[in-house]
Amino acid sequence: MRIAILAGGSRGDYQPVIALAQELVRRGHEVGVTATTDFAPWVREHGLTVEEVHVDAMQIYRDGDVSTVMASTGVAGQVGALRAQAAAMAPELARALIDLWPRYDAIISTALTVGWVAQLAAHDPRPQAVLLFVPALPSRHGDASLFADREGASLHNLRAGLRGVLPGLAMSAPVTSALAAQGVPRRRSLRALRHTLTVPAVIAHTPQLIAPRRVSGRQIVLTGYPFLDSPAGTTLEPELEAFLGDGPPPVYAGFGSQSLRVTRAALGHAIEGALEAGHRVVALRGTGLPEGYDERVLFIDGAPHDLLLPRTAAIVHHGGAGTTAQALRSGVPQVVVPFALDQPFFARRAHEIGVAAAPVPVGATSVEALRLAVLDATQRHERAAEVGALVQQERGVEETCDRLLDGLQRERRSLGHTAPGGPPSRRDTSLTRYLHADEARVGLKVLYAGKDDDSGIEDPDLVRAGHILLHRHPGVIQLFYGPGVNHCIVEFVGLEDQFISTMVGFDHHRDGHYPGLLVPSEEEWVQACAAGWWNQ
Repeated sequence: MRIAILAGGSRGDYQPVIALAQELVRRGHEVGVTATTDFAPWVREHGLTVEEVHVDAMQIYRDGDVSTVMASTGVAGQVGALRAQAAAMAPELARALIDLWPRYDAIISTALTVGWVAQLAAHDPRPQAVLLFVPALPSRHGDASLFADREGASLHNLRAGLRGVLPGLAMSAPVTSALAAQGVPRRRSLRALRHTLTVPAVIAHTPQLIAPRRVSGRQIVLTGYPFLDSPAGTTLEPELEAFLGDGPPPVYAGFGSQSLRVTRAALGHAIEGALEAGHRVVALRGTGLPEGYDERVLFIDGAPHDLLLPRTAAIVHHGGAGTTAQALRSGVPQVVVPFALDQPFFARRAHEIGVAAAPVPVGATSVEALRLAVLDATQRHERAAEVGALVQQERGVEETCDRLLDGLQRERRSLGHTAPGGPPSRRDTSLTRYLHADEARVGLKVLYAGKDDDSGIEDPDLVRAGHILLHRHPGVIQLFYGPGVNHCIVEFVGLEDQFISTMVGFDHHRDGHYPGLLVPSEEEWVQACAAGWWNQ
């Protein structure tokens, strides 16, 4: 297949995409990766075809007020702030998407690009899969959604998720407007949402950190993080190698390239706190912090995490998805100083699984707080090593590619594209029909949302013995329960490997009808059960 990966964001967002794209190429696929001008040369250095978006994304981020807003508000506000950056990039993004679309057979979108694809797919359908590195769906479970901010299960976490999702959906509006201006018709919002929520999705991160729960009706599939490892023969810079060999393992402290006052202060506190705890320090440049320290501190412009982190005593970092995964794999304990978006989630989860001290949020740091956190972290070596050994056994690149390709092949069949090894099939809704409420009492199996799911639907006419629990159904491919909304979206396998995609509703009318409740007829159930597709 010719596969386009719609990537975007910072260096940490591109690294796992590069690893996956290289693996897809090794498997014989033609792969193109979208990249903004500031990252396009780096992606090309890895031997990949680049679909360049001619804007400097990180310059827009730094020059505008996006980074300032990110440091001063919650997740919902931070997600909303990214809309300003999307607006600045929208015309060029729309041009690039329209240009590349006809040249690829399939699309893999990421969290930052998924909102744009539905509009193009309606105009010219393509098989699509969604690649996520964070669990970006609302849930009441604190270990399964980046929007959750409390341990355990609570309605507070679910409400926080809903507050975060809505700005995220709105973030795509500037690009959809730009696409419309270039002749790509807008999709109705409900159909666009349905498309987004029912395409195959993979979360490429470790199950050691994110719980594989059912979130918003979807069973989270965790494939392990797709690390971009250093090529064989790569070594650290001589100065860094000499520093590491000249004493005990140092503390590593790095917060990326955020140059805000709070991140400069946090890095200074981390360095001084580690020194007061009795450790040497390797510190990452980029925040603008002055380097007036003695020989116990070495500043570096960067170093491969897979080579450096395992040789440290503790890792003080901002909690990005990739850095957290690398720190986990290293088997070294952590101190996480979260800044924005998914970072508070990863900071909290690293502490909950016992590999990190309690989070010290940026803006609330001090020398004493970081000294105590480093001392705490360095007592967690045994647990960190245990988790590290498990992460090292994961096959993130291979498993993620397996899942993505499987999802794209299913989409090819559902859209009528010819799949290898067989003739094209077509989307077919002949197995479904509308059901009157009275018919729910005569023994027909009914597709419904179970009472144990986040949807909260508990309808006595539907929750009864003999019904198929949709989330346990072997033929179900995708399922989304809208939290607080009495409907779900379903895609399931019918007879002869035909695909059915339909909305299943539970809104009562006064006459007792369930106007959106769709089930096969009794005769179709007999045929389906005989064919082995359905449980009885």
